[in-house]
Formats: sequence, structure tokens, C-alpha cells
Amino acid sequence: MSQPGIPPATIHPRVDTIGFAEENRLVGTRRGLSLLELLVAIAVVAILMALLVPALVQARRAAATSVCASNIRQLALGWASYTQTNERFPAVSDMPAWNYGGVRFINNEFPVLDEARPLNDAIADSTNGDTARGGAVYHCPSDTGVITRDPSTGNMMPVTQDDCFRTYGTSYRANDMLLDARLTGLDTTARPLRPVEITTTPSRMLILGDPAWYFETLPNSDPASTYEANWHGLDAAGQVATMDTAVRLIRFNSTDRARVRVHPRVDAD
Repeated sequence: MSQPGIPPATIHPRVDTIGFAEENRLVGTRRGLSLLELLVAIAVVAILMALLVPALVQARRAAATSVCASNIRQLALGWASYTQTNERFPAVSDMPAWNYGGVRFINNEFPVLDEARPLNDAIADSTNGDTARGGAVYHCPSDTGVITRDPSTGNMMPVTQDDCFRTYGTSYRANDMLLDARLTGLDTTARPLRPVEITTTPSRMLILGDPAWYFETLPNSDPASTYEANWHGLDAAGQVATMDTAVRLIRFNSTDRARVRVHPRVDAD
């Protein structure tokens, strides 16, 4: 209630709107990123990607190599179980280096253990009869098949139309000499060796691995010696298992080569 002689208080019509007007003025003065700022942001993102992508690729390759080593280890244990039970290596008449064990494809898509391949009984036992899980043991995640190079251009040319797992039912090639006595000179008939016939130290006796081991140990006169299966980012290298079930990544163009031996007889050299 106003006092006599004092006019009632009035509110200037701009008082209620001044805050909104000031806010609108500030909003109107906001600016976007300049071209320079945008280029700097893009450069920072590019640098981070350049640092991150190789690390991710390396991590993925290391993980695949680890899975491959685990697979080979399980197969080596399967070989040990088979030879202990049967007192000989698997008997296979057709392509023994590949058909010792492996999968067949249902509807050309789903891999399951091939019951016709002798090593698979031991693998099935280790997976409690799970043929799908057992089949996965034969698949190297890094398997890209086998290639050769054009001698004039150096361009890569496929030897296998698909990866080895799809082509042969397994990514891993076995040592033929253990499966065919004729190759060792111990017999004139095709039969698998018995463990007692092997004189090479078990820790050096190569039984199977990435097919790189086979191509890298062939004489230069063999046309297949130019084939490559470098699946783990290293030239002339592959993972192999020896008779003592150990798994190693061997670089066959280095002193690593002496750590394994293909011939089962020490008197062969």
C-alpha cells in the first residue's frame, strides 16, 4: 500500500525482458569451429588412428597365433594318445599328410570330424565326442591357404583355391615320413612307422604344423619349394609340434631350423 505523496512503484517494461534479450544476444554471437580448428581436430584423430590400428592388428594376429598354437598342441596330444594305443602312427592310403585327421563339411558349410580319418578317434575322446568342437581344432584362424609368386613379376598366385582347412579338411600338414615307411627307406611298402623305429630325439622330431614347414624344408630343386604359407606375419616361418607334444614357432631361414628335424632316423644324414 503506497504512502501519501509517494507514487506507487512501477516496473519498467524492459525489466522482465532484459535477461532474455541479453541471452539472445550472446547466443547470436556464438561461432562454429574455424577451418584451422577443424583441420587440427582431423589431424589429431588421424594420428590416433595411425597409432591404434597397427596395435589392434598386432593384437588380433597374436590372438590368432595363440589359438593356432593351442590347436597344434591338442593335435600333438592326439598323436601321442593314438601311438600309445596303436603302437604305430595313423595308417592312411590317400594323401596321408592331410588325411591323417580333419573334418568333412555338412552341406558344404558346417565342419564336423570326419569319422574316416584315423586320428579323429583320439580327438573326439578329448572333446567328449563333440564333433563340431573337435573339428575346430583343425582350423588355424590365420589360415590363408598356399601361394606362390610369379618369377617375373613377384605377384602372388594362389596354389590352393581356398584356405587349407576348406581344401584339405585341416590347416595342419603332417610329416609324411611318419606315415609312409618308403620315404624313410625302412620299408618298400606303404605303412606307418612305429615309435620304436624313430631314433630322432622326440623334442626335435617334427610331427605336424602349418604347411610352411614342408615347403621350407624341401630341396630347392623341388618346384613346391617356392610355395609359401606364411600365416603369422613372418617370412619362412610356421608353428610346428614335435613328438614330445611341444609347440614352437620356427623361422626356417634362421638358426631356428636346427631345432626340429623332419627325418625320423638320425642315421639318415
